[in-house]
Amino acid sequence: MKYHFKTGLLFIFILASYSSWSQLNCNCSEYAVLQKRTANILQLAVQLQKLQNKICRAEGYWLMGRYYIDENKLDSAEHALILAEKEYTQTGCGDSGLVSIYKLRAQVFFTRANFHKTQEYCFKMLSSAEAAANIPEQIRANTMIAQVFNQTEQAEKGIVYTRRA
Repeated sequence: MKYHFKTGLLFIFILASYSSWSQLNCNCSEYAVLQKRTANILQLAVQLQKLQNKICRAEGYWLMGRYYIDENKLDSAEHALILAEKEYTQTGCGDSGLVSIYKLRAQVFFTRANFHKTQEYCFKMLSSAEAAANIPEQIRANTMIAQVFNQTEQAEKGIVYTRRA
């Protein structure tokens, strides 16, 4: 009886671990398959958003945000990126996925000449890149922060971040 109970618990543990593996994996395994079948980035984004995997949904919203930035539809881009951030933060994955979201959000605000919000998202990007130990994105974030300081006539502060880059 004791053996069956332990075996049953082990089976349930393995089953639960397997079912949430793609979520803990922090990758969207369906992305490559859907990308091969879909030529249009907007269609790919919509298909990803329909999946159960929150990572895939976050990726779909991120792609949609990128698409709308390219189309200069900044309100739509911002909305999609807010949803991408919301989905991603619910996954329990680290900061690595937030780096690309924050980078695009900073781009939206920079395009609108909202330098205060641009700076906010550049600092968020830097923080996430540091937490993820992503050196290239740390360099990019420092450079973006320096650019915003220079844009707002605070060159002395910009120089500090340029040197960090």
